[in-house]
Amino acid sequence: MACIYNHLPVVEYLTGQPNCNINSNNERHPLLAAADKEHLEIVKHLIESTDCGINAKGRDGLTPLHVACFKNNIETVQFLTSSPECNIEAEDNDQNRPLHLACESGNVDIVHHLVIDKHCDVNAKRRDGLTPLHLACFKNNIETVQFLTSSPECNIEAESDLQSRPLHLACQSGNVDIVRHLVIDKHCDVNAKGRNGLTPLHLACLNRNFETVQFLTSSPECNIEAESDLQNRPLHLACQSGNVDIVRHLVIDKHCDVNAKGRNGLTPLHLACLNRNFETVQFLTSSPECNIEAESDLQSRPLHLACESGNVDIVHHLVIDKHCDVNAKRKDGLTPLHLACEKGHFEIVKILTNHPQCNTEAEDNYLNDRPLHKACESGNVDIVHHLVIDKHCDVNAKR
Repeated sequence: MACIYNHLPVVEYLTGQPNCNINSNNERHPLLAAADKEHLEIVKHLIESTDCGINAKGRDGLTPLHVACFKNNIETVQFLTSSPECNIEAEDNDQNRPLHLACESGNVDIVHHLVIDKHCDVNAKRRDGLTPLHLACFKNNIETVQFLTSSPECNIEAESDLQSRPLHLACQSGNVDIVRHLVIDKHCDVNAKGRNGLTPLHLACLNRNFETVQFLTSSPECNIEAESDLQNRPLHLACQSGNVDIVRHLVIDKHCDVNAKGRNGLTPLHLACLNRNFETVQFLTSSPECNIEAESDLQSRPLHLACESGNVDIVHHLVIDKHCDVNAKRKDGLTPLHLACEKGHFEIVKILTNHPQCNTEAEDNYLNDRPLHKACESGNVDIVHHLVIDKHCDVNAKR
């Protein structure tokens, strides 16, 4: 407690007692506590005037140097590393070294000290394969990134265990200055594929980073129609995440294929409907090239997914404004009404059943289920009441 609350005289008194156990195996080592609270004078006292271990580890494997780096305490870092006993490459339980934590927290002075003055390994990998550069990119620390990449030893294309490169993480976190530095100044591969075959552009789209998308697609080398391992293109992920500015940029400015089929045969419109992204749906369907009745591998159309996910505005738009087929059947014979009843979306059920062409007694292909069967299964009494009383569905229909 004296270390935590910066009471140096009390610390000096306690450590002078013959029975004071400085290097106890408790979860909170005194030196770690002092480093965590940035109490440099106590840190100095414990190391210089007691037999306190400079590389003492806590339960998570962190040493005092790890803690000082993470806390951005340059004076404590300099003091600790001045000791020949200090292990500057100590690993915590996740194999983080002090340099990893310094790059994560973003103090470029500490990073400079560890790399230049103490010759720490700039490419050291922690347990998941991330290097200091990966972490600096992910945490948006532009000065740290610039410093690390200035080192001729720095591997700017290092891959993590999940095949992510620093550029992937920069595009994921969305710092366009870091992305620009890596691509323009350091010539990183703009089409490099990482986990699941995702490129930097895929990740920028998925994480709704519009400026990053604009920058990447301005490169003549950028493959705007790159397919992931699941056959998804950047436009698919943009429609999934729902940034309509990115979608508009890819379709209007970059002429991406609005009907491209990805995983399970889903088009961008399917994904926008599934993820309830109304503005994206409106934009896509405004394109004369957009196939609003495109079928997936299971013969699901966008309207099926809209009824399943439950966005009333999307369903209204597809049915009323775009005249989608309200009776279209999937491979299993389920119609949009079946799905709306099954999911308990009462407002959508009303939109569908108010359409003059809607078949309220349609049967699926397997059990001959009608929408009323699905409504009773889901237990939505409002839907059941509507189908029976307002739409006169057969209460005795057999499956």
